[in-house]
Amino acid sequence: MGAEQKGVLGLVALGYALIFWGLGWRYRWVPLALIFGLAPFQNDVSLLGGLHFSLSEVHLLLSLPLLAMGAW
Repeated sequence: MGAEQKGVLGLVALGYALIFWGLGWRYRWVPLALIFGLAPFQNDVSLLGGLHFSLSEVHLLLSLPLLAMGAW
């Protein structure tokens, strides 16, 4: 993967995180629905070599700042 593709992927990931946090702050059930709804789908979405994680785990990680800020 080239540097340009990594930059575009980083911007898409940042945009997705901002949308997730915005929806999670406004509608508090959205992060939990995404975590538990996508838990059965354990497809590897990581692009890193030795680190493997699913989309449900990504949502779990993204929900930690909402939990820390008291949105739940």
